[in-house]
Order: sequence, then C-alpha cells, then structure tokens
Amino acid sequence: MRLSTVDHYIQELSSFCNRPNWKLFEPSDKFYSGLLSGEDSDLYEAAKVLAEHIDIPPLRSVSYEWGLVMPTCVAGRIHIHSATESKIQIPLFYVGKPLPLGAILAHELSHQMLAIHGIWCEEETENEELTDAASIVAGLGKVVLNGTITELAETTGETQLLGYLDPNMRIDLYGTVNRLHGIPASAATTNLTDAAIGLFTRNK
Repeated sequence: MRLSTVDHYIQELSSFCNRPNWKLFEPSDKFYSGLLSGEDSDLYEAAKVLAEHIDIPPLRSVSYEWGLVMPTCVAGRIHIHSATESKIQIPLFYVGKPLPLGAILAHELSHQMLAIHGIWCEEETENEELTDAASIVAGLGKVVLNGTITELAETTGETQLLGYLDPNMRIDLYGTVNRLHGIPASAATTNLTDAAIGLFTRNK
C-alpha cells in the first residue's frame, strides 16, 4: 500500500513520533551560520547536531563533493554501511546555502535512521517520500520546511522545490505531529523563514 496519507505516515513511523525524549528541533541562527563556510568540518558538525537530535550515532563522513551532479529534488546522497560507517555526500552547488543544506542533511540522516530500524519501501519514490516524512515525524520539521523552497539566484528570483513529499503533505504532517506533542501554533512557526511560513498559506 502506498503511504499517501498523514495517518499512514504517523502509523508507519510511530517509533520515532512516540520517542520519550522527542523534541521539535529549533534551527537557530547559530545552526545555519555553521553551514555558510563551505568547510566539511562545519558540515559534519551540523550533521552531528541533527543526528544527536534524532537519536542516531554520528556518521563517519559528511562532505561536499566535486563533480557530484544530481537532480535538484535530490541534492545529496548517503552511502549506508552501518550505524557508524555511513557517509553523506553533497554537491558543491550547495556550498553557502544553509537552508537547503539543513533540509538535505535532515533527509539523508533520516535514511540512516530508517535503515537502523529496518524500515523502508521497495519502490524508490515511495521510499524517498517516507524518508521526507520520517524527518518531520522525528522532530526535524522546521529544518525541512525552511529548505523546501530555496532561492537559486538573487538576481532572477528563481526558486527550487527541494525534496520528494508534496509541500501540502509536509505542512499537514508537521501540524499533526506538533498537535500530538502539544506544540502550540506560536511555537510551531518560530525559527521558520518567511518562505516556510508561506507554505501554510498555500496549504489553506
């Protein structure tokens, strides 16, 4: 069965949603400033913060890669080996773009989280959508939403949609997870960009 509703995602990913220490991650200016440098070490530290938040061990390697070209909706890849030996690679195109970088890290780390728990879908697109959903359910929804729509060039205003899960589904799932954990609406929108908050308006 294709996991196409909020209820399906909540049920399938209940072990992450019902974690006793579940918290909504707050992507602060400090978090994003660390993603501006283009240094692998800073990228690794940001990934380490997110990994700790979703209760998985830090990965062996997180780095920018020369010559790594991927479709804009993908933007990163993870080589899963074990709980501690996996590595994430991100194209150099995203150097200095902290908002999409945060979302990319959230997605790739969620692949690792799902692998550790033995959860996956055989169909590729369905599995990627499940991974997007897992990042939101595990508490990284703000990072995901902030990176959903990203400006590619200030001069043209051109934007890209990052990720697999439909933006309306992301908003619905984010709202449902927050309600389950008693997160008030005022807290749900702190540390969100104007573009991310705009997704709520589009979803009405």
